[in-house]
Amino acid sequence: DTDRIRLFSAAQGARDIEGLLTEIDRTNLWSLAERPFDLEGILIKWNEDHVLGSRLDLLRHNIDTRLRDDHSIDRAQLQPLNLELAKEGARCLAAAVVLSGKPGLNVPDSIQVKPGIDAEAVLVDWRPQEVRALLERGIFNDIIYGTVRFRHREVLELLAAEWFDGLLRRGGSRTTIEALFFREQYGEKIVTPRLRSVLPWLILFDDTIRLSALQILPELAVEGGDPSRLPLRERQEILANIVRRIATNEDGRTARDHSAIARIANPELSPDTLQLINAYRNNDDAIFFLGRLAWQGNMSACIHPLAEIAVDPTRGIYARIASVRAVLACGLLEDKRFVWRQINESDSLIPRQLLAEILDGAEPELESVEQFLSSLSKLPPFERFTSTGLRSSIHNFIGRLSIDPDPQNITQLIDGLLGYLETDPYIERGECQVSEEYAWLLGPAVHAAERLIEQRNPASLETNTLSILLMVPALRFWNGSDFNDYKDNLSKMVPAWPELNDALYWASIDQARRRYTSESSEPLINDRLVSWLGHFWRFDESSLPRLLDFIRSRPSLEDKLVALSTAFRVY
Repeated sequence: DTDRIRLFSAAQGARDIEGLLTEIDRTNLWSLAERPFDLEGILIKWNEDHVLGSRLDLLRHNIDTRLRDDHSIDRAQLQPLNLELAKEGARCLAAAVVLSGKPGLNVPDSIQVKPGIDAEAVLVDWRPQEVRALLERGIFNDIIYGTVRFRHREVLELLAAEWFDGLLRRGGSRTTIEALFFREQYGEKIVTPRLRSVLPWLILFDDTIRLSALQILPELAVEGGDPSRLPLRERQEILANIVRRIATNEDGRTARDHSAIARIANPELSPDTLQLINAYRNNDDAIFFLGRLAWQGNMSACIHPLAEIAVDPTRGIYARIASVRAVLACGLLEDKRFVWRQINESDSLIPRQLLAEILDGAEPELESVEQFLSSLSKLPPFERFTSTGLRSSIHNFIGRLSIDPDPQNITQLIDGLLGYLETDPYIERGECQVSEEYAWLLGPAVHAAERLIEQRNPASLETNTLSILLMVPALRFWNGSDFNDYKDNLSKMVPAWPELNDALYWASIDQARRRYTSESSEPLINDRLVSWLGHFWRFDESSLPRLLDFIRSRPSLEDKLVALSTAFRVY
């Protein structure tokens, strides 16, 4: 998932991980990125070029990388293999798999039963050790029962398409080859099912086959392959046709049903996309599709009309979300700030899904913190069982805020969130002095405090940070469902930092004393009112000397007695 991709990328030393995730999303490469071995290939390309390029570029780079290296044996034992020869061999094997329908390839000299394709028979001019060396490359998975398979389906289909293209370029019979892909059945021309998955790649390489395929099945262009590499004129025609169908609901499908067509996104289509945005400006379905197209194609020329739609509260939520995403991904910093300011200055409520989209693309800066705190007051009432993605976006935003050298971004966020958490009315349960309306913000507030504590930043010891930490035990005890969106590690981090542990301990005592003395004339001289709640502070055998020192050093007799009660309990 996204978090594990982020973690893996960091461990591999990747630069600009958030930019990488944006590129993966824009180019729809999640099927590769979700697999660690393939993600490693993506990271090699990213670190080399700091851009992934098109799907075709990335897959070819991945193929070259994996054909140069092995993934399972000692590199010292790896048989040398010419790259061009290896690619030609991989293409032959891919074509054999596609044409036969058998996924397995038999490894030479294996003693196991061999149910797959005989790789030696396919590569008839190769020596057995060369065939085995090819099958041990990272493009294939590990040997199981004497056979291997292509590691990824798209790689298999691309290599097979390149093999067919090679046949045509070398003068192979076009009639014979096309007969494998196109047939006539009951008076209708059809695409043969077995080779349909190869065509989206092959139409990128051969004009004649592309014309034949798109006449029979126009949607084939976006079923796979890399539609962004189609000739510009054909992409323009496809785009105009699809937007017209969406706007008129001609085929009964919405913009979301046409998600695959967004693969044609490319900056070359910016003028056409801008023209279509202006032509279908008032159609929310068309704008939803075109906004997403502008985002995926990095079409900065389209952001100004989309910005106007993004800030218009009368427009549909999905049209606004797509417009916001395009502006935040393709616009300048001032464009991003303008959109958020205009949305905050409107008299209308801000849909939670829209704020989530804004946060996902916002710059991690003080201006964004201020705008976010302003947006919170304009949200509709929190609905516990309605998923909007906002809490997740808030946590991601907090995780991107910088602490060094100045923690102002985090401290101002904590101050602002605390203001909401202290808003009346409170949850009327025991010790829980947390706003009933804004209790859902305590998880993000604790996340922000934890960021400071991780770095042992002095701001962790400030009153507002301690106040946030003091709210958690009571809310967890009395209304834990409002705090289940964030799993913190503070129960270990706070005791490990003696200064913070002790400051939080005395802050909890002072808080309990104010509440206790307002209800009783007796002084507070023990810790029983706070110890049962499960605060983050903790004392044990190793920290007992600090408690004994409090008995001697605290100026107030009441504090001395409280410390004594805690020390006795620890003892």
